Amino acid sequence: MNKCPSLDITRLVPHRPPMLLLDRIIETNSDHVIVETVIREGSTFYQSGCGVPALVGIEYMAQAAATLGGLQATQGGKIPILGYLLGTRKYYCSLTWFKAGDVLRVFCKQKLRGDDRLSTFTCRIAICES
Repeated sequence: MNKCPSLDITRLVPHRPPMLLLDRIIETNSDHVIVETVIREGSTFYQSGCGVPALVGIEYMAQAAATLGGLQATQGGKIPILGYLLGTRKYYCSLTWFKAGDVLRVFCKQKLRGDDRLSTFTCRIAICES
């Protein structure tokens, strides 16, 4: 397990603002990553008076998986490649909106990686104390 507050997420994922939704990498090892984003009034998808729709959580998790893939590629001496979220088996969120000021921690663990480079992940989002 590595704490990585100085690791630059833009070196690992192809996303750039405004579609880069994650702020930083908190922790990683060979099969998991913990990333963080802070919901702000200027956040992508933010709606005044409400926040960011909780369905955007799927994209936060997809970008966490992309971060893990980018880490694995660079550790193997390769350049990170573009990936695609093909679907989700289940997404449940007890909230309708993530509010301004919420600090979201996204936990992403790789469960299976096939020979065809397709992977499955288990992810969850927790709102941390700011």
